[in-house]
Amino acid sequence: MKKNEPAGPFREPTRQSPVAILLILLRLVRSLLRMAWPVLLVLVLNPKKQSFDALSWWIIGIASLSALGSIIAYFRFFFYLRNDELILEKGVLRRSKLNVPLDRIQTIELRQGLLHQWFEVVSVEIDTAGSKNQEMTISALSKPQAEALRDLLLEKRTGRNDGQEAPFPAEAEPHRREEVLLQLQPLDLLKIGVSQNHLRTAGIILLIALGIMDDLEEALDFSTFDLIRDWIGIEKGTVLLTILSAGIALLILSFFSSLIVTLFRFFNLRFLRTEAGFKIVAGLFNRREQAANLQKVQYIRWTINPIGRLFGLFSLRLLQASSQSVNRKESLNIPGCRFEQVARIRETYFPGGSELPSQEQPISPWFVRRRFLWLGIVPVAVLLGINALRGDLNWESAWPLLWLLPAWWLSRQAYRNWRLHLNERGVLIESGVFGRTFISLLWHKVQSVQLRQSLFQRRRNVADLILFTAAGSVRIPYLPLSAARKMRDYLVYYVESSRLAWM
Repeated sequence: MKKNEPAGPFREPTRQSPVAILLILLRLVRSLLRMAWPVLLVLVLNPKKQSFDALSWWIIGIASLSALGSIIAYFRFFFYLRNDELILEKGVLRRSKLNVPLDRIQTIELRQGLLHQWFEVVSVEIDTAGSKNQEMTISALSKPQAEALRDLLLEKRTGRNDGQEAPFPAEAEPHRREEVLLQLQPLDLLKIGVSQNHLRTAGIILLIALGIMDDLEEALDFSTFDLIRDWIGIEKGTVLLTILSAGIALLILSFFSSLIVTLFRFFNLRFLRTEAGFKIVAGLFNRREQAANLQKVQYIRWTINPIGRLFGLFSLRLLQASSQSVNRKESLNIPGCRFEQVARIRETYFPGGSELPSQEQPISPWFVRRRFLWLGIVPVAVLLGINALRGDLNWESAWPLLWLLPAWWLSRQAYRNWRLHLNERGVLIESGVFGRTFISLLWHKVQSVQLRQSLFQRRRNVADLILFTAAGSVRIPYLPLSAARKMRDYLVYYVESSRLAWM
């Protein structure tokens, strides 16, 4: 430390809580069980099978050495703040030192599993704007320590623009002003669980079940197909009835799985407005606390599906500046909020946006024909082509033509629901067919603009406008070419002349 450098928290190398040793060991045990559960199952159900070969002993030996190395790694793990950088030192045989500038840190997440809650410690996960392998995890800190570290890292540093280093506060502020913008009640969680995508949950359950059955077949030497055939027989009616029953059971299982996952993940969810930005706290067994600086929120997106519309619940996401892989994982997600709550959060991100005069820019009707081509004509042509190759051309094989009418209707609905509301400071985009998706974006968050035209679009004088932000891109399709150019030129001028910081 420099002689004249002010003292402050985390200025000296700091070690994790001793609870981290237990967490490291349990993490290793969990990894071993996940890897070796088929072998353990064989030993219990089929002890005659010789599965404990030399490879198994190698795995046990390597795991034992890894456990010893992890314990040593705990005593050689330190972190501290120095010269506007978060520094992490770790390693067993080979020491490594990672320096992360504070202005590169994008998200800081506090997690508490059951053991964390039992021992009153917190896991701190820090993501930067770089690649995935730059993520930093501190397995166990006391909660006051973790909150103090998070506040220091998220705090907007004064004097940075002048090339001066702002001093760290001598001690963390014990209380910070926080305003609760939203809190989910048990009835809200039930409605959110009902409105989830149960087909997606059913697909996940099916894939997991198939993976487990494949491992069991290899470990216990049996065939799932043979067992099913012996159980239900081979009669056509029996097979169809069994498939139908299994499908219904899978949907029921996925429905209740969605409810349970929603309850565990979003239990007692609170969305708060802090001095620096936003914070989400949620979770039953695995409590998760995410914080984001308001300046790093690039745009907000909220959606509503047909079931959510019955309950009046939107799903809202705040997308932060980060790498693409990190952004998908660390964007702040609120699974259910009402219109007035969405409006309040949007007003925080875009102050005065609803009061500014706006202009609606329609997209080109060519959007309908292009969408109908890929949604209707191409799939129907492929199916008819398959029937033709099979020599099955008759009126009964022309059933794919029935899809053309719904495809045209869906294309028309997508066109009619596109809304583009422009004002001098930002844009509100609305799209969707059965549900709705809304995006609110401030102009000064835009990093670059690209006007893109396919061969089809060139012939029709239309273009796609791609707005690139630090949280991903926003695409506006099939604008009239003159409107797209005008919008692009305005954005380039606005971004270059605006003094507002994008982050």
